[in-house]
Amino acid sequence: MERPEYIPTDYNRIQVVHSLSDLFNAHFNPANLILFPRELEGDFDGLSRSLVKAWRRVSGTPKDVHLFDAGTVETLGGMEDLSPVQELALEHILRDMYEVRPLANVKPQLRVVMPGGYEGVSATAYRFHADRGRRSSGRVLSCYNDPVTEGIRNEDAIEFDSGDRLEREIFFNLAPGAAVFQLHKSDIWRQAYLVNDENVPPFIHRAPLAEPDGPPRLILTAG
Repeated sequence: MERPEYIPTDYNRIQVVHSLSDLFNAHFNPANLILFPRELEGDFDGLSRSLVKAWRRVSGTPKDVHLFDAGTVETLGGMEDLSPVQELALEHILRDMYEVRPLANVKPQLRVVMPGGYEGVSATAYRFHADRGRRSSGRVLSCYNDPVTEGIRNEDAIEFDSGDRLEREIFFNLAPGAAVFQLHKSDIWRQAYLVNDENVPPFIHRAPLAEPDGPPRLILTAG
């Protein structure tokens, strides 16, 4: 598989692999992002709306973000009259969730982000940041529909001092003239945490801004 044109060239912090097993067998260093580019068929936008509709019937008005395990995703999907292409999208997500669990040794969840986006403390996801975590395998993510995670080269990141001594997160600004890159829907990747066993710089990224009237975002997360 060729290196996708949407990621930086001559940048050794991103390693491209060719399968899900390769994704988990690859090691960080020098890479802080292990990327398996792929394309999945199905109507993920339509599925996201159907899952939210089913959740409303169960629990009332949705929050800005929900996390569902595979069983809940399957149950919610079964509550709606899904089209064939929505059914196909659901099959892809459930397959990922069941296949990733033994490989990552952690239970994946489906994050459903409402069109209004992250709110409150979660809104810091829109700043460039590095995730904190303790798993040596890093965090696994896949965005099934647009918009998708944005990243920057480590050398293009300038640490940002918020002035808040109680703020635990570390944020970054983009260096003047530097470019932002964006991963593609259906890609699945592992990203290194801020502190990791390989002592590599973390993957610096941010959540993209979504259209207020767009579909909910569907994101696989593990770790």
